[in-house]
Amino acid sequence: MNQTKYFIWLLPTELDQSYLSPTIQSLGEKYEAPAFDPHCTLFSPFTDLESARIIIAQLNFKPFKVALSGLSQSDNI
Repeated sequence: MNQTKYFIWLLPTELDQSYLSPTIQSLGEKYEAPAFDPHCTLFSPFTDLESARIIIAQLNFKPFKVALSGLSQSDNI
C-alpha cells in the first residue's frame, strides 16, 4: 500500500500564476511532460500530515516580493 505524500509549496500570487501557467503548459505539451502549478517546493515529501502542519506553523511566512530574473526548464521530471 502506498503512503500518501505531502509537500510544502511556496505559491505565486494569482497574477504571477496567470503569467507563468501558460509557459509551463506549453513546455509540458512540447516535451510531453506533466503539467503542474507554478510553485517552489520548500519541503518534501512528508508522509505524516501533522508533521507538515507543524513545519508550516513554524515557518510563519508573511507575503514577500520576488524579482523574476528569467524562466528555464530542465530534462529532470
